[in-house]
Amino acid sequence: MQRLWRVFPCAALAVVIGGPLSGCLRYPGLQPYAGQWVLSLSGKNMMVLTTNVRHGHLTGTLTRPRHFEENSTGKLSEIRLPLVTEPVKGKWKGKAMLFVAGYKPGRNFMRVTTLDGNHILLDGFRGYVPPWKFERVANGEPVEASTDWPAPQAAP
Repeated sequence: MQRLWRVFPCAALAVVIGGPLSGCLRYPGLQPYAGQWVLSLSGKNMMVLTTNVRHGHLTGTLTRPRHFEENSTGKLSEIRLPLVTEPVKGKWKGKAMLFVAGYKPGRNFMRVTTLDGNHILLDGFRGYVPPWKFERVANGEPVEASTDWPAPQAAP
């Protein structure tokens, strides 16, 4: 009976501590993509990507202006409100991470690359224009996409 008393607390402790940690340990390849990321333009937060790992899946949201244009060199212009927030899911495609953003039928597929612990590249145009470079938000402080863009103009 005394031996059983020694074994039971250790087993209970392993379940209590090991259960929540096992999700992180089973999917360590997803962790570098989790967090809050910002694409800045002219000192403003143009896009905010928030991702987390839950139950072995990478999910989150991407908040961005509804309208913007990008030329072949990657220069962004014609940025207009309102802001839209789309769901994002990460999934492995071969040896790369692929983000799927938005709703059917207009979903966007973006290949994601980690540069270091603080930067990721989102490539939605597969080499036709440079990828977007997002920076990790330090200290986990929540940030929002800037609303300081021109509002849509009414039709004449």
